[in-house]
Amino acid sequence: MSEKSGVVFMGTFFVLGAIVHFWTIVKLADFHGFFAGVIGCMLPGFSQAYCFVKVGMSQGFFSGYCIAVIATVISFGLMVWSLNRTSE
Repeated sequence: MSEKSGVVFMGTFFVLGAIVHFWTIVKLADFHGFFAGVIGCMLPGFSQAYCFVKVGMSQGFFSGYCIAVIATVISFGLMVWSLNRTSE
């Protein structure tokens, strides 16, 4: 794999991560109020995992939010994998 693919995966991860992070803050504020949205802004990983389970249990794991979180995790894995392959 070329170094260019690592950059593409990195860009995809950052864009998806920003979208999912904002979406998580909105979901938390909707579920639990403004203060939960503020806490979600400070703890993105934990809040995304919590929202993934909460949305998955209430709306199903094939909802748009859950699919976006899964896509973000996959893009992170591909980014790490491709960057490790190019450094060898």
